[in-house]
Amino acid sequence: MYCARCGEMLPDDAVQCPRCGLSSAPPEMPRNHLTLAVLACFLCCLPAGLVGVVYASQVNARYAAGDYEGAATASKAARSWSLAGIALGSVYAALYVGAIVIGAMHGR
Repeated sequence: MYCARCGEMLPDDAVQCPRCGLSSAPPEMPRNHLTLAVLACFLCCLPAGLVGVVYASQVNARYAAGDYEGAATASKAARSWSLAGIALGSVYAALYVGAIVIGAMHGR
């Protein structure tokens, strides 16, 4: 394994680069938000939830491949799309209930 900063060859058990001091330990794995994305699919808004599921499924694969920045980006995207799906589904549900109430008030 080589240091990402200076290119120095690192021993297998190295915690940091002996030449430049860069830590060789991987960052903590970000959450994949898969549960939130699946809930967005089934309970609220299918299109946004599906995009959330796609991004959530990329988090673990990117982290395992060593693409830590890509894993963090996919995690943020999965959370954003899932929350957007939940918000859109909630707005739709509120409008639907409002339409039923207005219809019932007018006797139709």
